[in-house]
Amino acid sequence: MTKFSISIIIPHYNDWDSLQRLLRSIGSCDLVQVIVVDDGSDCNKKDSLEKYKDILFIENNSGKKGAGAARNIGLKRATNNFIIFADSDDVFLDGWYDLIHNSSSTLEEFDIIYFRPTSKHVDENVKSYRHVHINKMIDIFFSGIEESIRYYHYTPWSTLFKRELIVSKSLFFDEIVASNDINFMLKAGFYASRVGCSNRVFYSVTESYESLTKQRSFSVLNSRLEALINFNLFLINKNKKEYTKLMFFASSAESVGRRR
Repeated sequence: MTKFSISIIIPHYNDWDSLQRLLRSIGSCDLVQVIVVDDGSDCNKKDSLEKYKDILFIENNSGKKGAGAARNIGLKRATNNFIIFADSDDVFLDGWYDLIHNSSSTLEEFDIIYFRPTSKHVDENVKSYRHVHINKMIDIFFSGIEESIRYYHYTPWSTLFKRELIVSKSLFFDEIVASNDINFMLKAGFYASRVGCSNRVFYSVTESYESLTKQRSFSVLNSRLEALINFNLFLINKNKKEYTKLMFFASSAESVGRRR
């Protein structure tokens, strides 16, 4: 199998120390393009990134804010054959590129490969479970039920996408406060000719108490509702009504109920 090239797209806002930790974990490779899109950080410490000569640093001046808008900007500048999305507070594990490259002798045949992630809480005394639901979906895939992961894998990290799929289907992220990735992942899974899973782990998700997934503000809940409506409409229009959802997160539904 020949070497293959990857573009890594990283939305960033204000967390410069974590971003540098992520960049160190990625390392330097001629076949890896690293794109950081800063979403209007309050304190510009771009100079601290000068040591990372190979990264493409872009400031989001589009007027749209959030990880979705930043990822869309990154997609326009990505040039390599495969794409990985990373959050700026996460990390890649040692030897990640070789692990992906050696995970399958037919890697180019897949439009998407979902890899098992791991996760870690910022508080060393707290165990993180953010990776568990993805690993359960991969277990289901390997049990012979292959289609559900196309529609229920909501997060873009720890996943390898063929850039040709994203470009040919004009896929983009919703530019909303929360759940910007739900419909991107849905459409990518639906349009992919062939998807695969790997038991190998190259990505670690960082969980914190301030994570957007734990926020229950009106704007966050409203964005999730908007994403859910569009998610269900797409599935209904594509004759996949059996995969529609009532709510992505049970805790969100409970929060809505309390607001009323």
